Amino acid sequence: MSFRVRDQPKDTESPREVGEIDTRAPFQSVKAAVSLFGEVVVPKERRSIKRRSSENVLEKETQLLLAQRELNKIRKQLEGADNTRSKALSELDKANVTLQELTKKLNSVRESKRSAIEAAEVVKNQAKELEHEYDPELTQNLEAKLSETNEEIQVLQEHLKQARESDTDSVRQITLEIKEATKTLQEVAEEESYLRNLVDSLRTELEQVKKEQEELKEKEKAAEAHAENLTDQLQNRTEETSSVVEKESDEKELEKKLELYLKQAKEAKAAEQRAIEEMKMMSDLNAAETVSTTDVNGKIVLTVDEFAALSGKIKESEDLIERTETAAIAQVESINTRKNEVDRKVEANLKAIEEIKAATDMALRNAEMADSAKDAVEGELKKWREDEQNMEYSDNSSRSISLRI
Repeated sequence: MSFRVRDQPKDTESPREVGEIDTRAPFQSVKAAVSLFGEVVVPKERRSIKRRSSENVLEKETQLLLAQRELNKIRKQLEGADNTRSKALSELDKANVTLQELTKKLNSVRESKRSAIEAAEVVKNQAKELEHEYDPELTQNLEAKLSETNEEIQVLQEHLKQARESDTDSVRQITLEIKEATKTLQEVAEEESYLRNLVDSLRTELEQVKKEQEELKEKEKAAEAHAENLTDQLQNRTEETSSVVEKESDEKELEKKLELYLKQAKEAKAAEQRAIEEMKMMSDLNAAETVSTTDVNGKIVLTVDEFAALSGKIKESEDLIERTETAAIAQVESINTRKNEVDRKVEANLKAIEEIKAATDMALRNAEMADSAKDAVEGELKKWREDEQNMEYSDNSSRSISLRI
């Protein structure tokens, strides 16, 4: 009678490898991404600042899309690793069941061994009892049975030892593979957490960039409206300046006329003064009202009526000179007032031009800041991709994850 323990079947399949992370960029450039999602028709009137801001937002959205795709791949790999772990645990349960069955068989073999030992003792006792009878043939048969029984016991012990070693190796291998799979799951979970944090950071930066873009758009609209207003004002001021130049030429002519009027007024005053002096002289010489005659000295003698008429004419001349002088002075003051107003308008135009230049410089600085932020985000994303590629290369070169049962 012999007992044989069936060997545990070994898996002959090749090691299964966990899928690798594809970190290659699906787009070669921003232009390719734009062409994939549809062309954006940009009006010609928009400035370069708006175009750069749009490209910045599109680049952020592309980066976010890439990060979400990579996160989906990591999740799929995590699901695959969970399935592999579940399979490994299921196989471990099967191995435990097999171990229990082998333990039962081992107990059965031990029981059989004990029974065989008891039978051997009985045979020995019978042999001792039969020694007195001394039957050589019966003794040889008993010794042959005893030897056969001992050989079967040795075979059973050898099989039991092999079964124990095989089960121990299988359990040890499964334990190591489960630990390796657990470590891999932890690494994948850490990578997923890192990617989630990166996606959150990219979303935050994208929201900030969108907010800054909205602010820039509002500022740009305000600057455009202000620039249009200033342009209109500048055009109006230019027209006013042209008219002022024309008025200045007219004012120069008026000044010449005014100088001529003043000169005539001075001459009239001098003539008036001379006439007054002559009248005083004549009034001193002629005290009586007589007909105008020529005295012996050859001087002109006037009557009271003639003197009154002459005085009236002199008064009219004085009034005319005074009115002319007053009008000339008023005209000069009006010219000076218009000139001061033109100077103020020119100064306001220059100030408006400086404000336009300042607004343009501010828009350019905001655009440069947006470009710097874009470059920084692109640098961080590039660095993260390089780290991921280096990590993937290191993992693939150092080990290959496999589960064998």
